[in-house]
Amino acid sequence: MPRQKLEDVLSTTRDRILIDLHDSLLTTDNYLVTEDELLEELPNTNSKLIDLALSELIDSGHVEESFSDYSITMSGIEYIDALPDETYTPLRNSLSYVSHESDAEQNNNWSPLPLEKSGSSYSDAIEASENALAEISGSNGYAESEPEERDLIVSSVKSTLKNINEGNTTKDQVIAGLVKPLKYVSEKFANASMGEAAKAAVKALLSWLGLN
Repeated sequence: MPRQKLEDVLSTTRDRILIDLHDSLLTTDNYLVTEDELLEELPNTNSKLIDLALSELIDSGHVEESFSDYSITMSGIEYIDALPDETYTPLRNSLSYVSHESDAEQNNNWSPLPLEKSGSSYSDAIEASENALAEISGSNGYAESEPEERDLIVSSVKSTLKNINEGNTTKDQVIAGLVKPLKYVSEKFANASMGEAAKAAVKALLSWLGLN
C-alpha cells in the first residue's frame, strides 16, 4: 500500500467536511452539524483527523463553530461551488448517506449530463429561477432574521445561473445549486410570496431537467 502523506489525507478530509456541511445547508432544516455526526457521515476517518481538519477550516474562514456545532460559511460554499465535477463527485459519493442512495437515484441526481439550453422548458426554468432570486434577494425580513443563510442561498443561486448562462454546468450542479436551495426556501416560506416563487422555480427546473 503506498504511503499516505498527512496533508493529502487532511486535504481530502477538509473537502469532505465542507461537502457534508454544504449538503446540510441545502437539504435539511438544521444546517448545523455536530462532530459526532461528521464522524458518522465520513467513513474511513477518525475523530483526530476531523478535529485537525475542522480547526484548519475554521482558521481559513470556511467553517463557523457555534457551541460545538459547525456550519459552512459564504467562503466555504464558494469553494465547494468552484470544485470541478471530477473532484466533487467522488468526494461526495464517499459520504455515508450518499453511498446508501439507490443506483437509480445516483444516476438521476449525480451523473454529469449535457443540458439542453433551448426550448420553452429551459427559458421557463431560467425565468422562474430569476424571479425567485429577486424575491429572496429583496426580502428584508429574511436578511434581518437569518442574514448568512439568506446570503448563502442567494450566492448559490446566482453562481449557478451564471454558470448555466456560460455553459459551464451539469445536471448535478443545477440540482445542488438551484433545485435544493429553492426547495428549501419553498418549504420554509410556504405561505409567503418568496416561497411561492421558489416553488414555481423548482417545478420549472425539474421539468427542464426531465425529473418531474
